[in-house]
This record gives sequence, C-alpha cells and structure tokens, in this order.
Amino acid sequence: MKVVLGKKSGMTQVIREDGSVLATTILKVLPAYVCGVREEDGKRMVKLGFAPFKKANKPAAGQATKVLRQHKLEANGFRHLKEFDLGGVELKAGDTFGGEIFEKGEKLQITSKSKGRGFAGVIKRHNFHRGPETHGHDHHRAPGSIGAMGIARVLPGKKMPGRYGGTNVTTSGLEVLEYDAEQGLLLIKGAISGPNGSTILVKSLKDMPAQSVSHNQTDEESEAAPVVEEVQAETSVEDPEQSRGTEEIREEAPVEEGDKS
Repeated sequence: MKVVLGKKSGMTQVIREDGSVLATTILKVLPAYVCGVREEDGKRMVKLGFAPFKKANKPAAGQATKVLRQHKLEANGFRHLKEFDLGGVELKAGDTFGGEIFEKGEKLQITSKSKGRGFAGVIKRHNFHRGPETHGHDHHRAPGSIGAMGIARVLPGKKMPGRYGGTNVTTSGLEVLEYDAEQGLLLIKGAISGPNGSTILVKSLKDMPAQSVSHNQTDEESEAAPVVEEVQAETSVEDPEQSRGTEEIREEAPVEEGDKS
C-alpha cells in the first residue's frame, strides 16, 4: 500500500484535451522518511516521519535521531510520526520517498479534517427549514418539538444544535491527475475536506483490502440482495405436473352447441 502525507495548498482547474474542465485540489507532498521497520502478527509495520522540526520532545527525537543524521537535516524530530502496514513493500531505515510513488490515473483514499464551524443551529447543521417570518410567528430558526410528553425525556440521536465540523472525513475514489516532482505538488481530481494548510493523509486503493474501502451499499442491502434473487428464481420456475394438468383440463373441456360452426 502506498501512503504519503501532504498539505492542502488550494484548488484550481485542469482543462483536458477534449475541453472538459476538472475541479482539482493541489497538495504539497511532505517527504516521508523511514524511521524503523518491525514485524508484528505477520505484518510488516513501517514507521514514517514527516515534516522535520526542531521542537520535538525526547521520545520523538530518539526515534528520529539516526535518520536525521543520515540525511543531515537541521532538526531533532518529526512533526508527524506514524506507523503503517505497507504490505510487501521492501523498505529499510533511512529510505525516503514522496509523491512519485503514485501513478497518473491511480485511485486514492483521502482522509482529512473538515473545517470547524463552531456551535451551529439546526438550519446550518442539519439543513432544517425555518418557520414563518410574518403573521405573529416567533418560531423562526428554533428546532421545534424535541420529543413526546409521555416518555418525559429526549431520545438519543435527536438532531439538535451543537458543534459542527472539525471531524475526520474519508473520501474514496479520487484520481491522480499529475505530479510535479520539482515542486512536490500532487494534483488530485475533485474536492477534499479541510481548509488550506491542513494535513491530508493520502492512500492508494490499488493494494488496499476490500473491507477498508467505503461503499454506498449497506450490509443489510448486501444480505437482502441474494434473497430477492432466490425468490424471483423460485417463482419463475414452473411445475411440469401442474402445467400438464392444465393442458388435460383444456382438452377435456366440452364444447358448447352455440360455439359449433
């Protein structure tokens, strides 16, 4: 599996040869430094460091000392230190890579943090309708009833005002348009959640397990689908004895005198 971290630089447009215009997100890819490799439960775990800086604490600095000295970087640690299961990729401590690992047209799964909007009402947070503005109404942007009087409590999961945004959002199926190796810019088709300057986790869908890829179909729909097919198959098959009996009844039915010609 291919993994990199990047900073969102903004959005632009890419015009293809056929004249189509694509909304494009620009990512500044952070070089990844391999800080260590270990085996755990049959998996090859690789610890990657991104964005060297000078104010790392002692535990983080101890894991990055050898790599920083090897590459002669004026820092004592990495701002982002994460561990990934990269499958059968052969890497050793001290290796480095960037956005060149992705191919043009490759599908990606991107995780980012959405923009925080603070405490928001139900109209902005849940797309509620507002109340009438005239004829003596005083219920303009209020949520309205929040439950029945009989149970004397508010049921869990009720859509109400609250903190909106600032959560992790994962988007699958985005496409790599181009990579500029000189500037380290990765152009991705489509929009990515988060403000400019936010940290983006980019993974390739090429070697990712099927269970980790999000789909629109729910588990209940997938389980019910084959049942419907079996019912349709059973109803479409005719019983030969039943059809034979209907033919005999049609042959033995008497012909009325008025129908003779």
